[in-house]
Amino acid sequence: MADNNTRPRSRPTRLGLYSIVLAICWTCTITVVASTVEVRDPYTAGHQRRVATLAKAIAEEMGLTPHQILIEAKIICVADVVEAMASHRPYRPARGVDVALEHIMEESGTLYDTTAVDSCLKLFSEKGFQFD
Repeated sequence: MADNNTRPRSRPTRLGLYSIVLAICWTCTITVVASTVEVRDPYTAGHQRRVATLAKAIAEEMGLTPHQILIEAKIICVADVVEAMASHRPYRPARGVDVALEHIMEESGTLYDTTAVDSCLKLFSEKGFQFD
């Protein structure tokens, strides 16, 4: 006797498969373009990756969900400033993480979101966050 609770498996549609392949191709294209830019500008190579790593850690520290876009932008702002100030540039030496953290602390609530700054400071001071 056949089991009435069995349902036929739904097969992905051709359009669904094309969408998945297109998304993968798009991601690969962006990665290649970013890598090409980094090769041409060795002083900022890895900047996007380091900023993304710090921004992700800040978001996790704040307990954010992916739907909170506005706060994510504020997080990226803080992460970008800290990484840029801490890293060497061809036009100036690295200022260091301590100087960067002091800057965001001074400007917290005016230039930078207070919660993002507090989470960033906590990551470095209490959780030992470091750039690669």
